[in-house]
Amino acid sequence: MPYHCYFLQPASVEGVHLPSLENLSFDVLIALSAIHSMYPLPGIRRRFQWRCKAMRQLDKVVASKVNTLTARQLYFHLFIRRINNTGSTEAEMRRTLKSWLQFTKNLDDAAYLCAPVFFNKRT
Repeated sequence: MPYHCYFLQPASVEGVHLPSLENLSFDVLIALSAIHSMYPLPGIRRRFQWRCKAMRQLDKVVASKVNTLTARQLYFHLFIRRINNTGSTEAEMRRTLKSWLQFTKNLDDAAYLCAPVFFNKRT
């Protein structure tokens, strides 16, 4: 199934029904590679699994420290999650990061990788 079929017009990321990360088509993997600035070959599935695991661990650590992060740290955490924060104040970045943590807490790996697309559209 072409990648555009996954991203047509869902109301939310919960409305997206993706196969597991292991079963995503090559087209979808290429699109996700572009979003996450990763070279698509070789072993992209494994690298996406590592990215999800690392980002989820980081989300757990950051969740308890969001209010103590500096502006530079907030910028970094939004950047690595591919969240658009151009021209945002420190307070706005803090709210955005908290919102991201809430938005992604129950997503499976495939949806987590797609989450920046939906999150940036809604904010």
